[in-house]
Amino acid sequence: MRASWLDLSNVAGALDGVLGAGGIDQRVEIKNPDALRGKKQALELTPAEEDEFDRWQGRRPVVVTTVDEAIDLVNTLRRG
Repeated sequence: MRASWLDLSNVAGALDGVLGAGGIDQRVEIKNPDALRGKKQALELTPAEEDEFDRWQGRRPVVVTTVDEAIDLVNTLRRG
């Protein structure tokens, strides 16, 4: 599977990264369902993340929570 990942998780105010596949760049926020021992807030966007989703004027960012969702996203981008 050919795709590129730019990790932005250490950049203040940024989402976790940018996925590139099929000539399309997609901003991505990763949420881990196992974090916080499965508590619901582990899957929710923080207020800063919500602001970033609302502010962004390009392709709408997406949230992925599983490896399968990430693979599906790559395949979707590759199909255009």
